[in-house]
Amino acid sequence: MSKQEFGFSLGIFEVLTPKIIKGIREQAAKYKTYALGVYTDEYVQNELNTACMKTTEQRIEIAEQIDNVNFVFPVDTRDATIVKKEIEKAYSEYLELKKSDEQEKYKVGIAIGSYDMLHSGHIENIKLAKKQCEKLVAVVKSDERIKVNKNKIPLQTTQERANNVRELKSIDHVFFMNLETTRKDIIQEVLDFYGVDKSEIAVFLGSDLKDKEEKYKDEWEGVNLVFTKRDEGKMKIVSSSNYQKRVQLEHEGGIEDLNNFEDEHFNI
Repeated sequence: MSKQEFGFSLGIFEVLTPKIIKGIREQAAKYKTYALGVYTDEYVQNELNTACMKTTEQRIEIAEQIDNVNFVFPVDTRDATIVKKEIEKAYSEYLELKKSDEQEKYKVGIAIGSYDMLHSGHIENIKLAKKQCEKLVAVVKSDERIKVNKNKIPLQTTQERANNVRELKSIDHVFFMNLETTRKDIIQEVLDFYGVDKSEIAVFLGSDLKDKEEKYKDEWEGVNLVFTKRDEGKMKIVSSSNYQKRVQLEHEGGIEDLNNFEDEHFNI
């Protein structure tokens, strides 16, 4: 059966739930071009009678990275005529962006993180990394590693976090970093999987980790370390730790309550 030309879905996209990921994947497969409309802060507050922890812009950044999604647009109405105009505008911008893709530099890039409640800080690092490499892999830290090293329990399980990252269009493969996994182990996995030289690999880390990673120079030997700029003020707001605190404070049922609300307002 031939694909239809265009389709879209509307949603909040505060968090990615299995239902939403499945729905997007199934719908996107039917169309040549597929878009997502993200409800604005005002619409969520006035029409859905709640408030988002992430801004419209931050939620758009997440939606843009969902696999098989061509472009994303903000929406503050369900009026079909207005939505159609917003789609046409966003589609035009999407075509212009495609023309200005930057040339890739490294064969393989590595982005390591917890990816708990995937947020714009994660996306920013992933987008910067993808611009500089042909293939980008995510390394997801396990629940046990986070509990021991950071003394906290992630909101989402290792598998849930890995599934969310795996759906991002910029990510080509996902590896895991368990409690015993070293940086050398990660590099070796990438070498074995892609068959590249160490000099063709780049590890992308936030600039705030530069001093810390000096201790692990021996483990990183032979690969390129690229430190992406991070704003300390922004990190206090846009971080897994901050969202974890807010979920605990603002949602009596925790992450499950937030997931259920998200699913209720996802419209195919």
